[in-house]
Amino acid sequence: DIAGHFANHIRTCLADKTKHPNILLHYSGIGAPKLYARLKDCPEIIWISETGALENPAFSYDLSEPDDNGICTIRVHEHGAHPQTTEIRPSLGGRANAQNIAVAFCTGRLCGIPADALKRALETYQGLKDRCQRTTYGKRAVYTDYASHPTCVRNDIAWVRKSAKRVLTIYH
Repeated sequence: DIAGHFANHIRTCLADKTKHPNILLHYSGIGAPKLYARLKDCPEIIWISETGALENPAFSYDLSEPDDNGICTIRVHEHGAHPQTTEIRPSLGGRANAQNIAVAFCTGRLCGIPADALKRALETYQGLKDRCQRTTYGKRAVYTDYASHPTCVRNDIAWVRKSAKRVLTIYH
């Protein structure tokens, strides 16, 4: 199975402490429970998850409901010796973008970057062109997204539906 193969690869990487002293893993997606079951005994793995998904992650995060522009507020919780919570209000919309921003914040914190510097950078980051990009046409919101994986497409459509009365999807 894929989770078993990935878990074995991670254990191989962790065996060489000079190259990979720690690995940050985001507990997300359909295969996450299987992967976690195989790797929860590895102290070198630093877990991040949505709040409530894991018992003792190093970091967890909550996403608010999207506003009229499809933007969620992200609250990242650092657990451990010096717990703190940082609230991030990104300029990008979409659940996938919010999750990526949460993981980027946690990665930065692990590298020693101050929380306030990361917050400023992530709140002003404009993202990639045509990835969950919102523009307007008259009074209508138009979202352009080049997501190609079916899960990403489903998540993006669900995200747009939260802030729209009607959704027309065009696939090319």
